[in-house]
Amino acid sequence: MAEQVYTFDDELVIATPEHVELYFVLASIGSRFLAAFIDHIIQVIALVAVSLSAYVLDWKFPHWSFNKWLAAASILLSFGIYIGYFALFETFWSGQTPGKRWMKLRVIRDDGRPIGFFEALVRNLIRILDMMPPSVVPSYAVGVMTIILSPESKRVGDYVAGTVVVKERSTEAPPLKEIIELSETEARYLRKIPERTFKSNLRLLSKRKSPPWKCSCDDDTI
Repeated sequence: MAEQVYTFDDELVIATPEHVELYFVLASIGSRFLAAFIDHIIQVIALVAVSLSAYVLDWKFPHWSFNKWLAAASILLSFGIYIGYFALFETFWSGQTPGKRWMKLRVIRDDGRPIGFFEALVRNLIRILDMMPPSVVPSYAVGVMTIILSPESKRVGDYVAGTVVVKERSTEAPPLKEIIELSETEARYLRKIPERTFKSNLRLLSKRKSPPWKCSCDDDTI
């Protein structure tokens, strides 16, 4: 049986096959935009550091025979920072980047489980489409329109990867993986409760020698 997903205003409710409902608060456009802004600032700082490093090496070793390889490595590293930044952080930080962690947001799968490398890579490869139209500063016009029209506040990358961005609760809670494992364990245990309860009650009644309502007082005292 597949999970069922419901949305109420800004709340996402996922009903698992174990009949356990998981409640999440959907991330707003403003918080997602600020998180992306923080992440892009970090990306720009990293790209500037790579460019300066390549320039310094080229200046100090002008006759170095590997300058072309250095330029190629700089381009590949810059591309890796641009694409791999989001994918790697969301993989190893369980759906978070520095910007999302600062804004207390997290990316999860549609079934409420943590995302893996595949989901993180796909949603961030499609980020290029969400950032359209192209400009010096990412406008995210396509992504913003998709989020507004989506009942689950999804951009195009979320639809393709099967993910959703939610807010983290203010109070500390156990990891989502532990909650799901605990829910499955409880569900398996609850299925066995009626049979166990019936057998234990039957054994208890069979041990009684007299009814529990029998009066132990003498007839003269009545």
